[in-house]
Amino acid sequence: MSSRPLPALILLVLAAFTVLSIAASSQSAAGFDVTAMAMYPQEVNGSYLIAVGAKVTTTFLFIFQKTCYYLDLYSYSDGTLTQLWNVSLSHEATAVALSPNLVAVGVSSGSSIFSSGSSSVEVFSTSGSGMWSVEYSYPTVTSLAISSADQVAVSVGGPSPEGAVYVYDESGDLLWNYSPSGYFGVHQLLFTPAGDLIVGAGNGYANGGWVIDFSQTGRVLWNVSTYDPTSLALGPNGVVVGAYVSYAFGGDNYVLEISDGRLLWVRDLGPNSRNTSLIWVSDSPNSALSAVAGNYGLHFVTGDGVYVLNYSLPFGDSEVAQSSNGSVVAVAELGGSQLLVFDYGEEIGSYSVGQIRSLAVNSQGNLIVVGTSNGLQAIQVTPSPSRRSRSCRNCRPSTSGTWSLSPTPPTTSPPQ
Repeated sequence: MSSRPLPALILLVLAAFTVLSIAASSQSAAGFDVTAMAMYPQEVNGSYLIAVGAKVTTTFLFIFQKTCYYLDLYSYSDGTLTQLWNVSLSHEATAVALSPNLVAVGVSSGSSIFSSGSSSVEVFSTSGSGMWSVEYSYPTVTSLAISSADQVAVSVGGPSPEGAVYVYDESGDLLWNYSPSGYFGVHQLLFTPAGDLIVGAGNGYANGGWVIDFSQTGRVLWNVSTYDPTSLALGPNGVVVGAYVSYAFGGDNYVLEISDGRLLWVRDLGPNSRNTSLIWVSDSPNSALSAVAGNYGLHFVTGDGVYVLNYSLPFGDSEVAQSSNGSVVAVAELGGSQLLVFDYGEEIGSYSVGQIRSLAVNSQGNLIVVGTSNGLQAIQVTPSPSRRSRSCRNCRPSTSGTWSLSPTPPTTSPPQ
């Protein structure tokens, strides 16, 4: 364990929000920059577990700086945010994942797939004991995921958009890997409840890529060509994908859904710009709606690809997260400070929380966790129960974006 002192826990009662009848309180741990964050969505022994990659920069003699990197594990229970343990890292944490038993962190000497250097994955028990680690010749760990059986999936990339996927058991033994020859820039990994691994990977040109379903033994069950898939989520009928064609190609943003290797539908969200290329989608397997954010809009989409609500947002690059039943949705301005919260399609809260890096919502929808440039903030919300029995009164359909059926993406095969 490192000797970094526990950050001060600052209790902030947010009484300035008078939108409808929401009640909210917040706790924060300050003094570090969040580089990666994940929350396990259900309680573990009465608490929510939050894994954080932290960066602390100290200036001395006015001009010299020293930067240290850490992995922290926090718990949140009964309105209290507590740091359970932390360990020092050799480089920045670019990805974290956790289960009730394990915490995994991707440690990267390069901050992007275009950097050079090496990377590693370190796995700990949730009690803080080191379990195992693996080093890679690739400079960046781009994504991590842990299955319900504690299999750990790792994607690595660089120094060009080439990459690979490795899957280990809970003891660190390699189960299988996929290391193709050619461009394969993995953006996100996602385990299904059945234990399959869904991989979203770009072709290196920011205009196309693939979504691939691997079995638990590493066999390719299906692959679907898409636009560049930057975000994956479990949706009502399958895997919901946020994708785009780069602004450099004069492209658009898209959302689509795939089920058992079939492309169910594709929607065009309109032309993107330099700051709105990425489209974010959130897990909603127990909901009739998926939340889609980006390109200055928040969209609620049915499993058939029909949008129900379409809100204009004052910001472009916006991560989104929602409760397991889809009722509570939080959308955050990445790199900015705005956080908006919706309950059953109705805006119930607006917050300014500092420069936002990452976002998570628990399964019940009453805890929102935000990683910022100055620490971690946990916001507990209590929406009005009466709202659940009435339809949305505040629906504001947006005219931005075409929201039309899109042509099927070009068909290509992933590298082998």
